Amino acid sequence: MALDALTLAATMSPVAAARFLADGIERVRNPLPAWGGLPAQSLEEARQYAPQAFRRQERAVTEADYGEVAERHPEVQRAVATFRWTGSWNTVFLNVDRLAADRSTPPSRRAS
Repeated sequence: MALDALTLAATMSPVAAARFLADGIERVRNPLPAWGGLPAQSLEEARQYAPQAFRRQERAVTEADYGEVAERHPEVQRAVATFRWTGSWNTVFLNVDRLAADRSTPPSRRAS
C-alpha cells in the first residue's frame, strides 16, 4: 500500500462505527508505505479462490467448533465441548474420547 493510501477504516458493525466516531477519531492514514506484502488480487481471482479459502474452519467459536477442532487430532475419536459460566466468564470444557488403547498415559508422556 502506498504512502497515505489508507484513508478509510472499515468497521464490522454500526455499533463499532458509532464507537469509533465517539472516541474522537477523525481520520486514519498510513504515514509510511507498506512493504513485503503480496500484490493485490483482482476481483476475479478473489471470486475464484475465496470459496476454497473458507472451506476449513480455522477458529473455534461455538461448542461444535471446539469439538470439531479437537477431533482433527489423530488420537481423538470424538470430542464434545460445553460452555459453562465460571463466575466471571464462560469457560470451554472439552470432553475427549481418545482412540489410543492406553488411555491412562497422555501421548506426550509415553515412552517412544
